[in-house]
Amino acid sequence: MIKSKHRYNSVKDTIESDRNSGFKNTAYAVAELIDNSIQAGLRAKHKVSTVTLIVVSEKISIGGKNLDRISNIIVSDNAEGMNEDTLGMALSKGKSKNKSEKGFGKMGRYGFGLYMSSISQCKKTEVFTWQKDVMLKSWLDIDEIIESDDDSTEYVPVQKIEKLPEDLNNLISYKKNSVGSIVRWSKLDNSNWKTGKGLFKNLENEIGRMYRYFINDGTVKISYKHYKKIGNKFNLEEENEVRANDPLYLMTNTTCPEPWNKKAGFVEAEPEIITFNINGEKKEIKLKFAISKEAFRGIEESNGSKPHGKHAANNVGVSIIRSGRELELSGSWDNPSDPRERWVGAEIHFEGEKEIDNLLKFINIF
Repeated sequence: MIKSKHRYNSVKDTIESDRNSGFKNTAYAVAELIDNSIQAGLRAKHKVSTVTLIVVSEKISIGGKNLDRISNIIVSDNAEGMNEDTLGMALSKGKSKNKSEKGFGKMGRYGFGLYMSSISQCKKTEVFTWQKDVMLKSWLDIDEIIESDDDSTEYVPVQKIEKLPEDLNNLISYKKNSVGSIVRWSKLDNSNWKTGKGLFKNLENEIGRMYRYFINDGTVKISYKHYKKIGNKFNLEEENEVRANDPLYLMTNTTCPEPWNKKAGFVEAEPEIITFNINGEKKEIKLKFAISKEAFRGIEESNGSKPHGKHAANNVGVSIIRSGRELELSGSWDNPSDPRERWVGAEIHFEGEKEIDNLLKFINIF
């Protein structure tokens, strides 16, 4: 047998094309990091999986002008940390601890992994993780990989470090002998978000909708902080906790404008259960429906132009939910020209991770 000099795959040759990985927007890419943190919390059997999302903005010179731009997006947790082998897999293409697992608690596998989500948004990703007295660092720098003349950048670097970089230490409360992980994105050339202004509202509506069931039952807490960097100092500009965004308007303490943020705006109909078999295995799909109360949509005149009516217009679609986590708010069943669509809601729920493609094909029949 003659051993070819060519590899089946090379990150250096494919990383630029891989950057167009199909993430709908930055919120969906950030959700991949949040998924990892939540799953780590579930593995560690925490009663509440706590995740912190930090955004740093600063003045950046663009075309001779100093403009406010987001320079860092950071996701941190205190779940379980990673050892050298797990950290190496986390940033490698097509490998991860989550990918090989069958799921735990109510969560399962959802997206493309840390590698794909990171390169879709930025040119530099750093991962810091610690388990008690051992702290590790790994990174992926697209410019470094492309400009390198040797094969060393084809392999994920993992190194022991003594402490977090000073800027991260200023942003994240790290305790010695604890466990946790941090992912930092910088060189953000593909992000939808350019400035910190208005960022939280857009992010909360997306992230809050994806994780609404976990946020609503208290098993997940997602905190948001926005810092403005001036010199070497970080000024806290905004701090919030992500609330649920419920397209069925049945939950309380949501992103819906007052007064409907504190009470249900819709009434739930009797759910339907569809049972079927795939490859000899019994599967169930739950169909959940709700319709707005008269006071919510307006009795004598439509409330479509009011803040809560506009909020409902942005939640039009059928929500596809796997194991409590929204995969997509699909508009393929809706008529975007019909303003009445906002006054009804529908969800499709299913569990498990096997035969996902077949399940989605089945769903699309309806």
